[in-house]
Amino acid sequence: MSGGGNGVDIGAVYHLLVEVAETVNGHTQTLNQHTQTLNQHTQILNEHTLILNEHTLILNQHTRSINELSHSVDQHRDKLNEQSVAINTLSRNVNEQRVVLNEHTLLLHAHDRKLDDLTHGQASLRQAVTEYHASVLGHGILISELDRRVRRIEDHLHLPPAA
Repeated sequence: MSGGGNGVDIGAVYHLLVEVAETVNGHTQTLNQHTQTLNQHTQILNEHTLILNEHTLILNQHTRSINELSHSVDQHRDKLNEQSVAINTLSRNVNEQRVVLNEHTLLLHAHDRKLDDLTHGQASLRQAVTEYHASVLGHGILISELDRRVRRIEDHLHLPPAA
């Protein structure tokens, strides 16, 4: 401990700053994990977008086929039924992909909320540390002023300095 009376306060501040640094590192690791999860979800969404685009192309091809065959519906009823079944299958696949896409969108929104909560918590922590630091510095100044006044009184009364 230092002889000026501030050693305990500085040690406490240092200890608190070490704890804050550890907490910030923990938050950073959590944010990195969330970022990895978001990147994975983004990759899955991109893959699903490609699948949806392929299905859209297939649906467009089938639609063109149906339009070309519409003038001879009576003659090609069986062929039209086959195309209708294929379109229904593709529609179900598209709907299933939309459900998955909606689920991933909900997950992304949940992660956004969690990231917002972490950001708010980090800001609150910074504010608390700043306020504590200001408070400790404020007390340190008062203690140093008190030391000066005690020395002046000792000098005035011709007393030996206190240890």
